[in-house]
Amino acid sequence: MGWAEVGDGVWVRRGGAFDVTSAVVTGQEAALLVDTGAGPQEAAALGAALAELDVPPVAHVVNTHAHGDHCFGNATLATRATVWGQRGCAAQLRVRGEHQRDHLLALLEATSPAAADVRAAAIAPPTALVDTETTIDLGGRTVVLRHLGPGHTDHDLVVHVPDAALVCAGDLVEQAGPPTFDHALPRAWPATLARLLALDPEVVVPGHGDPVDAAFVSAQRQAIARTVVLAEQVATGRLSQARAVAAAPLPAATVRAVTARLGELDGP
Repeated sequence: MGWAEVGDGVWVRRGGAFDVTSAVVTGQEAALLVDTGAGPQEAAALGAALAELDVPPVAHVVNTHAHGDHCFGNATLATRATVWGQRGCAAQLRVRGEHQRDHLLALLEATSPAAADVRAAAIAPPTALVDTETTIDLGGRTVVLRHLGPGHTDHDLVVHVPDAALVCAGDLVEQAGPPTFDHALPRAWPATLARLLALDPEVVVPGHGDPVDAAFVSAQRQAIARTVVLAEQVATGRLSQARAVAAAPLPAATVRAVTARLGELDGP
């Protein structure tokens, strides 16, 4: 897919084997790229697409989180840029980067070009680390990197563009499918989305899918919160799995995933 301008000087593009939504934010002197794809070929395609835009050089790359489909293109795209991530993102890539590679490969046909791309990826964690908030000057435009709390992971980082009333949310928000909970903090996720909504965004760029508005994010926050309540009741034996699935606003597989994740977090 090509670029779509979703705010003044902000473009998004969906692409790659995992349909990741990347974004580029431009100022007068520099550009900032959000997420780099799942391997060197995906990253190279993203770089070629960037060349189609009349934008300043990419001086900053942001990893929204440590899942490989969003950051395994770092080594290809970030040779002349500062790579930003939440502190936990860098730690996860150092410790569990190969686990991430295995996870992506399990989702792909073994002989597919995408699998070869994932295998070829050099894992390059971010080197500029954010704890809670960092401001970047792109020249006439300020961008704020914010860790609003845990949700999809314990280290989600959003890119806030205040003058465009826009937030790139990574997988804290999903439009192409339901939220995923493999490494999530389900109980904390709704509160983190409430803090995102407190930024008063008019446009929210999800990790996968097309940009959405605040109403969409609010509805997804409520759906996650309700699903967590139901999963808690299943985990404590107060509700059957079947009844929880029937009552949940998210798909049956998501209810089961939330229940399983709560069990992991609460287990010995």
